Amino acid sequence: MFQNYWILGFFIILIIACSEGDEITRDIDFEANLDSCGNNDTNDFVFYKVSDNRDELISFNFSSSTFDINTFSAEDIVINLTEQTNLLIYRKLTEGINPDTYFCSIIPPSENNVDFELKSISGAGVFQYVEVESTDTTLTFDRTLTMIGTSLNGEGISLRNEVILLGTQRLVQNK
Repeated sequence: MFQNYWILGFFIILIIACSEGDEITRDIDFEANLDSCGNNDTNDFVFYKVSDNRDELISFNFSSSTFDINTFSAEDIVINLTEQTNLLIYRKLTEGINPDTYFCSIIPPSENNVDFELKSISGAGVFQYVEVESTDTTLTFDRTLTMIGTSLNGEGISLRNEVILLGTQRLVQNK
């Protein structure tokens, strides 16, 4: 019987010792409008949303020579995340920011008011387009951005989300 306790104790220690760090189940998906800006000349783009009190944000920053921020696409566009350039960034701030000045510098600054930050290490951003209305002069469409298979890391923590719906934008394109 004493041997059973040793075996049980050994397995408990083994399970505890095999921990791969803290896996948080924090929900980084919050209600907010999806906004964007970009520069087709430099092929740099950022899609972002900021919480109502402006102290929580998520942004998707990427470079692409084939993406056009103002044009409808009949096919889904997939942008793979990398650890260096195409990034999904989640930040919890100690004070609110002005999204008009904070973003559109492609990678938001990591200022002193960043309390908590997660950066992507894998996954992809998928843009899907749906035609809403077509006239002789314009095409109105919705563009939805969904992050899939995303792993984010921060200081001593990691987070895995299979699907993060960042939001939908309604756009009008001249024909």
